[in-house]
Formats: sequence, C-alpha cells, structure tokens
Amino acid sequence: MSERKIDPHPSWDGPARVVGPDAHRWGVYEPHPQSWRASGTSTTLPATRTTWRASVSTSSPVSYTYTGQLTTEWSIDATVLRTSQYDNYLVFSCFHGVTYQSLCIQKLGNDYVSLTGNVSVIPEPTEAFETHRTPVNEGPAALYLEGTTYLAYSASYCWTPYYCVALLPWDSSTEPTSKSAWAKGDSCALSSAKGNYGTGHNSFFQSPDASETWIAYHATSKSGGACDNTRYTVVRPVGVSNGKLVFETPAAFSAVFNEPS
Repeated sequence: MSERKIDPHPSWDGPARVVGPDAHRWGVYEPHPQSWRASGTSTTLPATRTTWRASVSTSSPVSYTYTGQLTTEWSIDATVLRTSQYDNYLVFSCFHGVTYQSLCIQKLGNDYVSLTGNVSVIPEPTEAFETHRTPVNEGPAALYLEGTTYLAYSASYCWTPYYCVALLPWDSSTEPTSKSAWAKGDSCALSSAKGNYGTGHNSFFQSPDASETWIAYHATSKSGGACDNTRYTVVRPVGVSNGKLVFETPAAFSAVFNEPS
C-alpha cells in the first residue's frame, strides 16, 4: 500500500502538526495545535481548534482538500453523532465554561462543515474513575448497536494506568444537547488488564459482513501508563448481552482473534 500524507494547513500559528484526526467517509476532522495555558495552572496545552478536510474523490487513494475551521474554542477529538430525531452533531473534548476537560456537543450542518446553535457540555469528569491525576473526558466515539446509541469516551489522564473507556447510553428521546439525555455509569467499561495499561481513546468498526462490531483502542505495556510512542493499537470484537454492549477484559498482548467476518 502506498503512503499518503496530508500536510497541516499553513495558515495556522504555532506547531505545524495534526493530532487525533477522526476520519469519516465524507472527510477528516483534525485538531490543529497552538500554544495555550490552562487557567489557574502552570501547564501549557495546545490551543487546538477543530478543522475539516473534505473528501474530494472516490478513487483510491482518496484525496482531500482543506475546507476550514469549525470551532472557535479549544477542541480536540471531534467525531459525529447521528440521530434520526435530531439530525447530526459534532461531539468533541472541550473546556467550554468548565474547569476540566469535558465533552461538548453542537449541532452539525447538513454540509458536515458548519456548526449551528449553542455549545453544550455533556458530561464533565466528576466520577472517581474519571479523575486520576487530573479529571479528563476525551476521545468520544459513537456506536449504534441493538437499537441503542452510545457515546464511548476516555476518562482520566492518559499518563496513568487508569485511563479507560467509559460509556454514555443515550435515552433515544431527549435532545442530545441535554446532560439528562445521557446515563453516565460509575466505572470504566474497558480498563487496564493482563499487561495492557491505559486502555483508551477508542473507535468502532463493523466487520465486512456487518455481523460483528469491533473496537480499536490504544494501550501500553508500561505499568504506570504512558501517552507516548510505547502505545500500541488493540482490536477485538465486542459483545451484546441482553441487548446491552459488553466489553471483554483486555486480552494478553499475545492473544490472536479470528479476522472480522
């Protein structure tokens, strides 16, 4: 397979790099870092704004063109939430009016490159499992399974072994911009086990015949957790029990699964 690179848009100030892109069939959402200091802390964070590259061809490899900036505030890890009742939304990690990194949602235009309405926070990192080292909610990923819509997200600081995947089921009726529409649990759905630490920042995909749902996430073999190049990608199928999503305990690094069906 030939290598294909997309260079950051040259008009951005600061480091010319892209972190945490989120790909969809119609294009790629990219956070572009700039220098920004979090209020009340000594930590300098990338002042990222979510930008968009639209797919402009259906050939292989697909080519993209830079479309523009979507958000005006700090935002990373943007993804799309689809609903039949309320259209589509952009969900991303944010600091919108809150002290700690949370999840935000805003209505997405039909063109997928514009936002309308207010930014809403859903949820904030308030549970004990979300506050190791520093409270964090990030890396949202939508999943539609057995009639239920979920937002999976990563909780706690990624430089700890407590970085994990948690789930927010939607009640399927309340507007998704409302906190009450989402049922937060009190624990991780997928966490460190069997030599895999910091199991988080996931995505989902279906098998070619659409009979299986798989999860992809990163982990590290460092027992203290790490957010560096020691991380590796893990993929494995997820299950359903009594109509609810089930994550198995992370398998040992040597485990081998059958290919997606």
